[in-house]
Amino acid sequence: MAYEAGIFPSQAEAEAFAHSDELKSEVENGFLVARRKGISGVPNFEIEANDPTDSTKPPVMAEIPGAQEPETIAAFIGKIAQRVAPQSNA
Repeated sequence: MAYEAGIFPSQAEAEAFAHSDELKSEVENGFLVARRKGISGVPNFEIEANDPTDSTKPPVMAEIPGAQEPETIAAFIGKIAQRVAPQSNA
């Protein structure tokens, strides 16, 4: 698949990379970082949202763990947006 996507110039190079330890330390480090954050499964979406009209406000941080329906993710993002920049009732 990596060869077909144009990531490697040949199927042989793609297979050699897949069987190598070339990125082993980076992958292991990624697992450690995820565990420290309490992430134990995939997918896991981390969201940091800033109010574009007020840079003094701290960002809203949120996490969507696990696979969710698109509607659930959209609703979650809508709630985050509301917390970042609530609409005035004026």
